[in-house]
Amino acid sequence: MTGGTNSDGYQGQWTPTDDSSDFNVTNFLVRQIVGKNSTATLVKVTAVTNTGAVAAVGFVDVQPLVNMIDGAGNSTPHGVLHNVPYMRVQGGANAVILDPKVGDVGVAVFADRDVSSVKANKAQANPGSRRRFDMADGLYLGGMLNGVPDQYVRFTDDGIVIADKNSNKIEMASNLITITGNVKITGTLETDGATTLKDALDVQGAATLEQTIDVKGAATLETTLDVTGLTTAAAANFSGAVAASTMAATTTVTAGTNLLGADMLITGHLAYTAHEHPYFRSSPSSPDNTSPPT
Repeated sequence: MTGGTNSDGYQGQWTPTDDSSDFNVTNFLVRQIVGKNSTATLVKVTAVTNTGAVAAVGFVDVQPLVNMIDGAGNSTPHGVLHNVPYMRVQGGANAVILDPKVGDVGVAVFADRDVSSVKANKAQANPGSRRRFDMADGLYLGGMLNGVPDQYVRFTDDGIVIADKNSNKIEMASNLITITGNVKITGTLETDGATTLKDALDVQGAATLEQTIDVKGAATLETTLDVTGLTTAAAANFSGAVAASTMAATTTVTAGTNLLGADMLITGHLAYTAHEHPYFRSSPSSPDNTSPPT
């Protein structure tokens, strides 16, 4: 029994009835022994070995948040627990990399045996000592009592939302994917359905269009545009100005295709296999080109 009487009538950990019978005395002794076991508690992260890079899962230092209380009711903070492994969602070489940050609050659980040898070898091993249920053998799980995130993956009844702190967002719901922010694609982009562009089109590489393309803003084509499915049913309709260095239509261009309009500027070679040809004047002084061909 420890000294000091609490306001609730307890003398340390000893209650007024603990000496009323042999059973109560034994019960008190058992409580004292069990009370030495650490099981789980809330902790705050004070240090992290990883910073979000592609690397093996790391370790954290954590501060237990529930203070210790002595027999007289005086509180004492726990010391910092060092080199505590933290949990990552990972299967084989596939992982979600989301490292803890200093200040995070989470839960730490404590193993019933010394895990130091397993931590060091990352393999099956004997316990490093005979300690049991000790805070030195903590494992950090994380994700408790934290604030509002500014970037996240959110699962809703309608779909999934992915957002970052730069106001970029991908929303997937109702058979539609909506992207908010600028998108840069390095590699091949293939679309199997109709493509509608409501603003400027700037194509800096070769473009192959196998379905309808509807460009409602200005279109700038800096290299080849290869329209492999250009028919009246799969048309290229440019309602804005089109500047192109080379445009090739490798299949029939029919009269119903709005490909060469008043706002189209062709600065290079134009080749297509249709029977209907635009009128080009080679020079103002050329007498053979003063009127459209008949």
